[in-house]
Amino acid sequence: MQASKQASKQASKQASKHKLKPELPEFSSRRSAGRFPLLSFPLAAAALAISLWFAPPFTASAIAADEFPAGPNATGGYDTIINDAHEYEEVFGNNNRSDATVLSGANGNNITINANTESVYSVYGADIQTTDNITANNNTVTINSGTVKNDVFGGRAKHENNEPGTVTATGNMVNLNGGSVATVIGGVAYNENNDSSAATATAIGNTVNLNGSAVETIIGGAATSPKANTIATANTVNLFSDNNRDVFGGMAYSSSGTATATDNKVNIISGSVIGAVNGGFADSDSGAVTATGNIVDFSSSGSVGNEIFGGLAQTVTGIATANNNTVTLRSGGVENEVLGGRAETAGSGSGTATAIGNTVNISGGYVGSGVYGGYVSSGTGGTAATAAGNTVNLSGGRVSGMVYGGLANVDEFTDNTLNLRAAGLTADMMMPGFQYLNFYLPETFRAGDTMLNV
Repeated sequence: MQASKQASKQASKQASKHKLKPELPEFSSRRSAGRFPLLSFPLAAAALAISLWFAPPFTASAIAADEFPAGPNATGGYDTIINDAHEYEEVFGNNNRSDATVLSGANGNNITINANTESVYSVYGADIQTTDNITANNNTVTINSGTVKNDVFGGRAKHENNEPGTVTATGNMVNLNGGSVATVIGGVAYNENNDSSAATATAIGNTVNLNGSAVETIIGGAATSPKANTIATANTVNLFSDNNRDVFGGMAYSSSGTATATDNKVNIISGSVIGAVNGGFADSDSGAVTATGNIVDFSSSGSVGNEIFGGLAQTVTGIATANNNTVTLRSGGVENEVLGGRAETAGSGSGTATAIGNTVNISGGYVGSGVYGGYVSSGTGGTAATAAGNTVNLSGGRVSGMVYGGLANVDEFTDNTLNLRAAGLTADMMMPGFQYLNFYLPETFRAGDTMLNV
């Protein structure tokens, strides 16, 4: 028991080294110093806030898709191809921004940019902002060259009043094959509703394919709102390029509603990430947050400069659940922690946190710090924190730090498992947090061989 307490203190000390992500502009009061110290996405939250809360101004003198003279906007129809290096403030596949309730969706538009444009501010496969129930579905942006100074959205849908309503962004895609972009989001659903939790924002099945571009923040699909319930599910990022900052498969945020990130995935096939990687991220001040079934699969020979989270759920006074998330490290390296699932409540909030059934698989590469199948932490007012049934599978690679099946800072960790599936494995330190230790001897294993060097 004493060893368990020391392990928790050591992990907390390590976590405190990480800085808090920046304030979201419209909800600056919701953060408190020291909240979520292990989370280190220094640009992602700010970039998302700029993209979602502050829509670039609509210019009435938009240019038709077939004209493309130099001008402030290029507003397309269904298929827009830019082959000339004109200057555009914004490029739209379809743009509907109105207070009228007759606009229901912006769907099935395509933008391709082949030119070496240098002055594009933002690109939208579709952008619809209205007071009705709305969709932005199956839109695609492909960029082969050029510079976009701010954001690229496959599709963006925004509900603009306090009446209950639904906003959905489904099946949108961004393909980046070259050029330079600040922030890329496959699909965004934003519900401005600040009065009713009956409203919803949902991002489903959106995709970012990144090959040959360096991007500050990459998000497969995002759903966000001040109060409406938000869901980000089955969104994907496929990464093939170097020097990207932070990566999210799916992101859900609501200040007081529920936030759910499920079945999102990040595949890092080649290339590197300077910051952190998160399969699914759910965040709320007071609502229940859930990150389940999210996956990060890292097979690149490159590296991740900070943490990898399979799923991360964080709140102040709500219930945080991170269950059945998975991280697989096949090669390359992670400079900081690898966490299958993390659930967290913060500060003096009275929330509860649970991480159950999360998995970390390491078959190659290295981890520069700790490995956690499931990690749970509760603030000073938290009532419970439980990490149970989490698993770490080691079949190769090296871990330069502590290895935990599950770690909970105020309550208990139970039924967590370490499986050793190869000989000659190396970890700098093994700590409590495993209730089951299984050795799977390879067929080549002989007397005198070593399974694990600690």
